[in-house]
Amino acid sequence: MDTPAEAPPPERQSTPSPEVIRNRRLALGGLAAGFIALIIAIVASCAGGGGSGSQSSSAVGGGARTTPNHRRPRGPRVHVRQLGTLPAPVQDPATAPLAPGTVPASSSATPTGTDTTATSTTPTGSTSGTTDTTGTETTATTTTGPGAGGGAPKGGALLLGGLDTGDSSVSSIVLVRVGAKPVASPVGSLPRALHDAAAATVGSDVYLFGGGNLEMGSDRIVRVTPGGDSRPAGTLPQPASDLGATALAGAAYSVGGYTGSQALRAIVAFHPGGGAQVVAQLPQALRYAAVAAADNAVIIVGGTTGGGSAVRTILRFDPATNQVRQIGTLPRALTHAAVGVLNGSVYVLGGRGTAQGSQTRGVLVIDPRTGAVRTAGTLPRPLSDAGAATVANRILLVGGRDAGGQVLDSVYSITAGQSPTGVTR
Repeated sequence: MDTPAEAPPPERQSTPSPEVIRNRRLALGGLAAGFIALIIAIVASCAGGGGSGSQSSSAVGGGARTTPNHRRPRGPRVHVRQLGTLPAPVQDPATAPLAPGTVPASSSATPTGTDTTATSTTPTGSTSGTTDTTGTETTATTTTGPGAGGGAPKGGALLLGGLDTGDSSVSSIVLVRVGAKPVASPVGSLPRALHDAAAATVGSDVYLFGGGNLEMGSDRIVRVTPGGDSRPAGTLPQPASDLGATALAGAAYSVGGYTGSQALRAIVAFHPGGGAQVVAQLPQALRYAAVAAADNAVIIVGGTTGGGSAVRTILRFDPATNQVRQIGTLPRALTHAAVGVLNGSVYVLGGRGTAQGSQTRGVLVIDPRTGAVRTAGTLPRPLSDAGAATVANRILLVGGRDAGGQVLDSVYSITAGQSPTGVTR
């Protein structure tokens, strides 16, 4: 009987050298680090829309991150709601806030022929109600007509002149009050019908500068009281329509404009009781620029050149030195925009490009010191040629013209929300 062969002894497994063990540990560590980095990248991309305002910040609303310069940095988001409607549609009204404590509690002066019996004077086809930024009507309100609304007003603004739906100049003075129930109602008439004038508040009164009618510019400065009374207050150095104006440190400043034959470069300072004089020149003639006072300076945004082209410039005029300098550039050429100031920042609302029908819904916010521009939201509809005034920590945006050429009667309230970091500027 054969003896079975012995099974070979099992092979002894060699012990890895210290160097091999160290290399394996490094490889495993690298894999773990790569996996963690992948998880962080996925979480960051899903949480987009935050951003810090840098050029590489994520796109609004999340999703894939954008490459540099593809999106404007986000600023404090605005909240927009419709407060009501004007007595009639209007575009290109001169608009200015009333000084605190001067807003009439109710309308007392009404032009002849104005119907005051109806509780609402919303024109056919207009939208009345409280509207969010998508333009969807929510809570309906009746806000027009003298006497509508109750309680002491929180603030108000005057709308002076403008163009009606037939492109004819009007002479109306309309008071918009902000209170428990905002109200817009006529309170008087200007000495003449005009549009494309500019207005600014100095002391307790509103001052109206220039304006046009049938391509004829006016050189008149008119003082208008909160109750709608008007009287002459002086003259500009030359006739001007299509100009902008704002007030700063007890003076009013008008910017640019159009004589009826040429665009203007002049910045004119007006001191009530002291006359008007040219104090500076713009780098180029401008019409339809958006003008606001912020950071002890006059900020001049966009506008149209004498050749008819919209521009992208952001200018700063310092009254202390009478110097004008460019501090920034808009993301696109813009003219016929409205403007207001909230929390020290300049908000540019709507506007259009060089071409008719190129209105935008965009809202931009500008740092008046650096000229930095950020997006801040959208309006319910594209519009230009609206009036705007900062009243009671909000911007009232009134009237205007949409991309289809419809003249608007809307009164919007615009307030500043929070920045992407959660801090309101």
